[in-house]
Amino acid sequence: MQRVIEKLDKDKIFVLGAVVSNNEISQKYAWLKENYPNIKKENTIFISSTMLKPEVIIEYSKKFKID
Repeated sequence: MQRVIEKLDKDKIFVLGAVVSNNEISQKYAWLKENYPNIKKENTIFISSTMLKPEVIIEYSKKFKID
């Protein structure tokens, strides 16, 4: 997966993850930075584990004008 992501436009890579605590957010950012350094932090979205990912994807797609 790392090789595939390395070849993509980093402005078009988004990560959506669910978290339970704020501590978990910092751990996930650190892991992403170490393993996927070309993924922009501002394109990483963490949501509460109670939110529905499909709804968040739809809203972010509208915001960033992504089909």
